[in-house]
Amino acid sequence: MKFHLRLFQILVLLLPVQLGLHFWPAWATVFGIRIDYLAPKIYLTDVIVILLLAAWRFKHLHITRYTLLFLAFAVVNILGAARWQVALVWWLKYLEIGLLAYYVSQNWREIKKWVSKPLAIAISYTTLLAVWQLFVQKTIGGPFWFFGERTFAANTPGIALVDLFGYQIMRPYAAFGHPNQMAGFALAAAPVLGLPLVILSFSRSAILAAGIIGVIFLFRRKLAGSLKYLPLLTIIFSLLLPILATRILAMTDNLAQSVDQRLVLASKAGELFGRSPLVGVGLGNFIPASLNRQPVHNIFLLVATETGVVGLLLLSYLLIRSLRNSLKIRNWKLVISILAILLIGLADHYWLTLQQTQLLFGIVIGASLSKDA
Repeated sequence: MKFHLRLFQILVLLLPVQLGLHFWPAWATVFGIRIDYLAPKIYLTDVIVILLLAAWRFKHLHITRYTLLFLAFAVVNILGAARWQVALVWWLKYLEIGLLAYYVSQNWREIKKWVSKPLAIAISYTTLLAVWQLFVQKTIGGPFWFFGERTFAANTPGIALVDLFGYQIMRPYAAFGHPNQMAGFALAAAPVLGLPLVILSFSRSAILAAGIIGVIFLFRRKLAGSLKYLPLLTIIFSLLLPILATRILAMTDNLAQSVDQRLVLASKAGELFGRSPLVGVGLGNFIPASLNRQPVHNIFLLVATETGVVGLLLLSYLLIRSLRNSLKIRNWKLVISILAILLIGLADHYWLTLQQTQLLFGIVIGASLSKDA
């Protein structure tokens, strides 16, 4: 096996790992509080991606006029951002994800032959770690520090809890940043083997998405022709969400905290998009621009807010083309992965903001756009 392919195999094996090094310059804070989304960071998996791209030597990579136009847009977006340092860091991250997607698209014929085994191992050790955390109601520590597991327990402030049989239970994180992210990753990466993780996470968005995808799969012969319109519907809903959110918030204040938070952020996203509709407020700049501690929980609104219409059109094109390609060749593994991204992306942002799901997003897009998918 070629060296770059072996490195990709290692990358897949370590996809659930978030071992990394964070840096904390002054511009990575809001009101003096460190914000993880703003901090420059380098993960073990970033190092592996860089090594495999270097070993591959960017074969068949062509610089076209569209590439130059995109780079010019990135420069404008960075220079127009309130915190240009944050925008620069995020553009470098998206460059990495884009190159990874391109690498996968060019090598998928060889990759798809053996990718299932390391992925199964990755999902299996993540499941074992999640079950262990759920049982002891805290993180395990010790050697699992090298997985990027953080240190906390059920009584740690801000930890995700679920009310189960009258008890407040800590939801397992494994080595992910949040149980919701763990669930989305499992559903998109391995919907059958990862189903226990989806259930253990108590993630309502992932469980609902899994149910919808299950129904779609059962009736796939009847629904296949209509599914190609799903990305367009999700985009339209996302763009209408700020208006709906503002009206709902004005009508009632008796909402669950998670729902209220999402609606407030969606409403704010609408305001920021109206402020800079063409090029956005700057990649990664939703938090400082809105003075919130989290991005808006919708991938389309997040992209529209930070990169304007230009970025939204690009994301829409990638998802529409990826889904249609996968449907055309009836590759239901990839169809399910894209459906998971689309459906969960309506209620969360981690496909574009957190390491493990960013990498998985790039791999899924690359595989879907490959001629050998």
